[in-house]
Amino acid sequence: MRLTFFETIKVVDGVFCNLPLHSDRMKRTLVEFYPYAGIPKIDGIRVPPECSSGVFKCRVTYSDCIEGVQYEPYYKKVIQALGIVEDPGIRYAWKSVDREALSRAVHSSGFDEVIFAQNGFVTDTSFSNVVFQNSKGLFTPTTFLLDGTKRQELLTRKVVCEKEIRVEDLYQYDRLILINAMLDISDDYCFEILTRPPQLASL
Repeated sequence: MRLTFFETIKVVDGVFCNLPLHSDRMKRTLVEFYPYAGIPKIDGIRVPPECSSGVFKCRVTYSDCIEGVQYEPYYKKVIQALGIVEDPGIRYAWKSVDREALSRAVHSSGFDEVIFAQNGFVTDTSFSNVVFQNSKGLFTPTTFLLDGTKRQELLTRKVVCEKEIRVEDLYQYDRLILINAMLDISDDYCFEILTRPPQLASL
């Protein structure tokens, strides 16, 4: 079966963000799944003139070659109800276009979005890594599903620290912040952790 992957790259005023990290992940993916193939270059992709002002999402789809490049204006996902779902079977270590298991789990949960827990440990949402904040700093779980490019960048810059985080520990934190290629800490896409046991409410 032919596997297809994708990169979502943030474009701000015509400039790509974190392109080296996206390129590195693309190379690792190809070495794993298409070792016989050459490495498609995303460095040569050009931003169209109509995307030269504002924030856009660039989606690069590829297998052993680049299959498509699409641009669209970026809008944050609206989340009014965020829940926690224990699902040890969810796997998403590679950024595959096949996200059926993730989508199905969110849909069946009854929430707009979920944080997946595995064996009691917090991982990610279906579309983002997570960061928890308290008076001691910003922490991201060691038990992630996908090691996202924004997560890598924030760890490298020592903006966040890795930590084992169990569901039962969430009351120790004040806020949950969602991060991905399109969302930075400064975008403040966050949820307040209100009570113990933890319940999450949109800010």
